Amino acid sequence: MSSPSQPFSKSRDLSLLRLVVAWRTSTAVVQARQVNVTTEVQADLVAAARGSLVAIESRKGVPYTADAVFTPTEWAWVRAEHVDPDSAVMKALAPLNYRLASTDDLARQFLFFAYVAGPVGKEIVFVSKFNPNRGLRRKRVFRFLDDQLTEIEEPVLAFNPSEVDLVFVPGGGMAALDVGVFEFLLRDAPEIMAKTPKKVAALAATVPLATGSDTVLTEVALRNSRARRRLLAIVERNHMKGVEIATIRKALSDHGYKPASFIKSGKVVVTNENAMTVLQILNEDVITGAFSKTRFAADRKAPA
Repeated sequence: MSSPSQPFSKSRDLSLLRLVVAWRTSTAVVQARQVNVTTEVQADLVAAARGSLVAIESRKGVPYTADAVFTPTEWAWVRAEHVDPDSAVMKALAPLNYRLASTDDLARQFLFFAYVAGPVGKEIVFVSKFNPNRGLRRKRVFRFLDDQLTEIEEPVLAFNPSEVDLVFVPGGGMAALDVGVFEFLLRDAPEIMAKTPKKVAALAATVPLATGSDTVLTEVALRNSRARRRLLAIVERNHMKGVEIATIRKALSDHGYKPASFIKSGKVVVTNENAMTVLQILNEDVITGAFSKTRFAADRKAPA
């Protein structure tokens, strides 16, 4: 298998770079528009984009999973199966050609900005979850011109070009320099969260749930991001396939829980009170100290 860093080589062609801003118009739609820039600004953006590729090459690429741990010297290699095709962000960026932003557009509350660079068919996209007009919409902005202070009435964008969180090549995978941003934009987005009942149904296909437990689990996952991440990890790892209820009962007992409080008539009972514990057990997140015998819950984990 090729190295995950290959699509993100620092020597990639970054010609024809365009600046793109995007905002959410509804729970399922994100709009993207191109902002024309001067040659000087474009050169600065190219340098920033190149710097992101250098950063990727200097770090270690680690495959993304829903509960993986990443250090500052690593970046997450996000495979296609972790990017939902219904993502409004990906749909907005997919055309790679965009209408020009109007003056009104530039005054919106942006979800992110991006650079799209490279010749046709060889594009690469750099995304930053930063609102370029954040903090400026309610302020009057002035500049010193011709020995006097003059108010700027046109929209103003202020951002650090080098603050890139995600880099992806259409059809070639994604590098998440900031995993939290990846999860916020592509995993915890409203249109993706709307699929939570389907994820619970996928879990119920391998773990027998008592009547009503699927509804409780869905509600808990929708309001608690940690619960939702554990649910996704269980479904994506698919490690519970073929695991018998007796094995789940033993896992509960081994960690000091009373199985009868969680399993009735051969099915797992999920309540608002025990939902997180159920997810922790199923996702193998409960750890009992070998010496202190203290019970811990791992929020994220990596293979030893």
